[in-house]
Amino acid sequence: MNRYFKTAVLVTAVLVMIMLLAACDGTSPGIDPVETSATTPDTSSPANTSIPADTSGSADTPDTVTFTKGETTEYVIVIGKNAAAAEKNAADKLSRAFKTYLDIDIKTTIDLVNEALGYREIPTEIVVGKTSRGNACGWDASQYRNNDYFIGVKDGKIYITGATADATMNGVSAFIRKNLFGVGESLTVSSESNLCFTDDYAIKSITLEGQEMKHMSVAYTGQIGLVRQAASVLAEKLTQSYGYTVSVAPGIQGDIILTTPADTPDCASLLGDREAVLGVVNGQVMLAARNAGQLLSAAYNLCDILSSFGSVALEPGKIACEYTPDDSIRVMSFNILGTTDIDKRRAAVMWVIAGNCPDVFGIQEGKDEWLNYFSDGFGDIYSCVGKGTSEKGYTATYDNIYYRTDRFELVRSDTIWLSDTTDVPGSKFEESKRVRIATYAILRDKLGGAELLFVNTHLDNASAVARDKQARVLLELLAGYEGAKIVTGDFNSGTTSDVYKAMTAALSDARAVAADSDTAPTYNRLGSGTGTFLDYIFISDKVDALSFRVATSLYGGSVYPSDHNAIVANLRIKNK
Repeated sequence: MNRYFKTAVLVTAVLVMIMLLAACDGTSPGIDPVETSATTPDTSSPANTSIPADTSGSADTPDTVTFTKGETTEYVIVIGKNAAAAEKNAADKLSRAFKTYLDIDIKTTIDLVNEALGYREIPTEIVVGKTSRGNACGWDASQYRNNDYFIGVKDGKIYITGATADATMNGVSAFIRKNLFGVGESLTVSSESNLCFTDDYAIKSITLEGQEMKHMSVAYTGQIGLVRQAASVLAEKLTQSYGYTVSVAPGIQGDIILTTPADTPDCASLLGDREAVLGVVNGQVMLAARNAGQLLSAAYNLCDILSSFGSVALEPGKIACEYTPDDSIRVMSFNILGTTDIDKRRAAVMWVIAGNCPDVFGIQEGKDEWLNYFSDGFGDIYSCVGKGTSEKGYTATYDNIYYRTDRFELVRSDTIWLSDTTDVPGSKFEESKRVRIATYAILRDKLGGAELLFVNTHLDNASAVARDKQARVLLELLAGYEGAKIVTGDFNSGTTSDVYKAMTAALSDARAVAADSDTAPTYNRLGSGTGTFLDYIFISDKVDALSFRVATSLYGGSVYPSDHNAIVANLRIKNK
């Protein structure tokens, strides 16, 4: 080989290395964020960002894939062998979109490589979700948050993958809207348009000694079941607000520990005379509160507090944020469906209570099993008042009132029978199918000293005449009290009924007058048929309604806590 030929080979090799380095450098520009469906992050928001991803070619030689309308293609959609349901749905949606907009049939296969069974990796793949094909263009899903996704081209393959299965669906929706919707006779997808979409999150960052805490776990001390559910609720809220998946750790080995000085004496010095704080004690991040009730409130409010800061820096021995209760009162009404499927629903009902953190609430269709379960699970957070019905042939049913012991002092309470003889156990109106009761409690607020009359009831389900008479008994009870009044219950009556008209002639429907309200039905029929509104929180003119919500979420995404949705109102007793 002569020296001139050797020189030419050397120069060619150097040029090839330069081109490869340019390809790895990922200097191609990113595309603008795309508009997606209602379940897809709003990419038009200035806070959302698109980050140019690594591409497989230099800016001069972009990697491109072209599809021509109506022509057969060798491309297949590839999903993981154990793909999540959302990833399978995303693949199906993408396949339908190619058929709809380009009249191209693209089948879906799995990422298994087994030549004997006909599975192999080919150059013409559209990789959807997490697969064995590796990360696309260096995009590492573990470094991104749950709503983030990647769309790109590398080595002739198209990749659409998200940090979670739902994010992958969002990425597919974005790809369809950007590339397929309104397409002409052909579609070309280029590595020049590779995109990492990062959503906007209420909590921007949580750092511990300068290091970002990402996929965290929450744990709790003590044995109170309601605090365990509060930890679960906090993990769910953090996952949504922060973007990284937060789990509940077994035992007390979590990244964030929910505790009180009774369980962790070392946190007392950090807590001082405050109600609840988030800080670091002996290297451990703690959400510490004076008692279990305040811990419940602090866990409920923590995400809102952190969101108001945006970014939170945790340092040893320092308080990162503090929770202080205000003078509003959270009130809940919840028909818990007797003993039907009680084993399946126990945790779900406790989850609803922890997730709404009421200061006082009334239940309907309570049974001894529920009262025992609540007694074990509530610890000293709540006390209750109420008597069960006395009815031949039926087990006792309770319309009990539960109130936070750190918030209220009980002045007086009793249960009356909704009949002409309210003090006679087991009495009822002849039109009523079942014996019906109402439980009341006069409570003194420890924060401001105000007193209120709280009444909880469940009217007859079979007779409108009986319900009208039962409502009159309630109104007679209320008429004898001059202070603030709150009435909760399942009234088995719609908003056009005579019962509703009678109640709202004397009181206001919190749902109707709250500044921030919700119109979801309260009777969900366990998902069968159309829901209706049967449950109410009525308030007197000495009470303001700040907000009203219907708790419609399913436990674990699938379990109905009851055939009624709990209703929750944030109220404030007026000073005058």
